[in-house]
Amino acid sequence: MVERSSVAGNREVFTHSPLLGTVVAVTVERADARLARKVDSLVVAEIDRLEAMLSRHRHDSALERWKRDELTGDDMPHEFAGLLIRARWWATRTNGALDPRAGALTELWRRSAAAGHVPADREVDAARRLLAQPGYEITDDGEVRRVGDCTDLDLHAFGKGWIVDRALRAAQATAPNAAIVVSAGGDIARAGPGDTVIAIDDPFRPYDNAAPVDRVILGRGGLATSGSARRSVEIDGHRFSHIIDPRTGQPAHGAASVSVIADSAEAADAWATALALAGPDEIVPTADAAGVAVMAVLADHSTLANVRWRARRVGESGRVT
Repeated sequence: MVERSSVAGNREVFTHSPLLGTVVAVTVERADARLARKVDSLVVAEIDRLEAMLSRHRHDSALERWKRDELTGDDMPHEFAGLLIRARWWATRTNGALDPRAGALTELWRRSAAAGHVPADREVDAARRLLAQPGYEITDDGEVRRVGDCTDLDLHAFGKGWIVDRALRAAQATAPNAAIVVSAGGDIARAGPGDTVIAIDDPFRPYDNAAPVDRVILGRGGLATSGSARRSVEIDGHRFSHIIDPRTGQPAHGAASVSVIADSAEAADAWATALALAGPDEIVPTADAAGVAVMAVLADHSTLANVRWRARRVGESGRVT
């Protein structure tokens, strides 16, 4: 939630729903009404274009064509190939917490939840064996080449942040002096002069009028929130996170929500997902090593944050504490 901005001048806010499966808000300051509308149009057009490329629901999307082995060589969009390379990089960077093959596990838990039971160990083991097969490889000259089944390819651990970054970049080219915030659900990217106060929702009180659990300053960069409190599923009277750890095959069981500030929305999205899989004692050290700011709301409703996050925190007076 974007609460307010320190930038003086006209402020235009545009909202779009559904877009990227959520509500997208575009905030523009230091621009006249005509330029603000143009910025908004560019953001929406870029999101539409990239969403169509990555859609799981369009037969002709690059993602679905890749899964069917219909994209090779010059037929593959450069951006999609780059995203596959980024997916492999994030898997290494997060020590396997983000795995582009994790869709097999996510689908297994989705089917099991619909059937009303927890997946059997043998089913989890079988899905994890699929993850051990690379699916695709990256050659020494940077070419992406399929080497196996890519049916369960899943790029959503950081894909929304990646799209938001590019939408913001497209708008910046037209309005380099404007302050622009693109917010898509829990993924936010900001650029331009000044800064913006971002309210972090309480995962245990998902109401529009509920007090936020924290407020932080965002200048340039990205902020993302991930967690299990709002999107958990119930199986046989027990609640499970929708985030599945590819290293264990089991749902996340750490924090109720994790918020991350990083240099980009992509990085914030990726680390918020990875840290949602970490134990409470691992969250701050891992974030510190990654060089990102983190705040987590734990299952007992307590919170923890590292020094980078606390340096951006806003007190009740409205000043950074």
